[in-house]
Amino acid sequence: MNRKPKSHQENLDGQNGGRVGRARRKNRLEWRHLVFMPMMLLYFELCLRITTGLTFFDIGLLYIFMFSIAGGLLLNFLFSFFNAKGRSVVTWIATVFFVLFFGSQFFYYTIFGTFYTFYSMVNGGAAFQFINTILTTLAKIWLPLLLYFVPIAVLIVSRR
Repeated sequence: MNRKPKSHQENLDGQNGGRVGRARRKNRLEWRHLVFMPMMLLYFELCLRITTGLTFFDIGLLYIFMFSIAGGLLLNFLFSFFNAKGRSVVTWIATVFFVLFFGSQFFYYTIFGTFYTFYSMVNGGAAFQFINTILTTLAKIWLPLLLYFVPIAVLIVSRR
């Protein structure tokens, strides 16, 4: 009967059926969700600035920071209407969308020297006429393009 005495927290967890421990884990997950979207948007914006060679330190950096935080918090607010499973699904969908959006912006900028517009996005099917240019550019920029997939890796690792 050599039992280790329980700590105060273990006593509380035991008295509440483990609810305190589960509540803390849930709270940690909520913070993770709250921080992920704004940080992901900020990461994408900074990656786009770095990989395209645009001026890094100017007033635009402040705007990027403010709008990334605001946009990420807005997404979190919209995602909060879903239950935990639904929130996870829409987080994955939004992450994949932003990976494709920012990655394609970088790709387009590398070829044309400008960011694409809605018109370019809608009429993108015509670009397959230039498949050789697309493949050549992809072979040149594949390593910086991988930077845009880091948030997916973060989601996979943090899923535990």
